[in-house]
Amino acid sequence: MKFDSLIFSAELGGDTVPVLDLHGLSQDQAKHEVLDFLSREHAGATRKDHKVVKIIAGAGSGVIQRLLAGTLAQNTLDFVVHHQPQTHPIPSKAVLFVVLAPNVSAT
Repeated sequence: MKFDSLIFSAELGGDTVPVLDLHGLSQDQAKHEVLDFLSREHAGATRKDHKVVKIIAGAGSGVIQRLLAGTLAQNTLDFVVHHQPQTHPIPSKAVLFVVLAPNVSAT
């Protein structure tokens, strides 16, 4: 399944997409917040469709961006099905969109 249109819609959705801002957090705090945020958002209201969330790592030195990419690459969260940096309105590695799997089976 391609997630391009789902993410594009989230990029344009503004305040309708759940957001986690990691500015000002240490690496340990950021990792904890990311795992907690993704788990909470996945476990929220039952849904049969995918959900997109937005994580703002910020530009800075890139440490939090690398931490975020590494955390998601570890595949410890089996409900994270796709992630990619922002492409609209301008490409930015400081913002990441994450697609979460449905939290109930489709019938």
